[in-house]
Amino acid sequence: MKVIMNPYEVKERIYVEIKDWHITNVDGCSLDMYLVEPEKAPIKCTFNGVTTTEYWIVFEEDPVNRTGIKIFYNEEDDMFGLAKPDESGDIVSLGHYGTFLNTLEAM
Repeated sequence: MKVIMNPYEVKERIYVEIKDWHITNVDGCSLDMYLVEPEKAPIKCTFNGVTTTEYWIVFEEDPVNRTGIKIFYNEEDDMFGLAKPDESGDIVSLGHYGTFLNTLEAM
């Protein structure tokens, strides 16, 4: 069965996991600076052939230019993952890491 979420539910999924909005990753990225309003975007996955699936973008390493690493949410599998734009501008998955905090740490 396909799960359908809205942006509010995606944000709540993150809020449940994170209690402290001042958490930073190894590079010093502060969550409250880089969390973005969840929006669906096509993400290319190349692990078993090439497929493109829409996932929720929830974190942008470069929220102004949108050229950095991103954290996305896969609502069907209830997992977060990393992605980044390739040379052509397509967003490509780097893999799923489970929870939001595990994904943030993997950056």
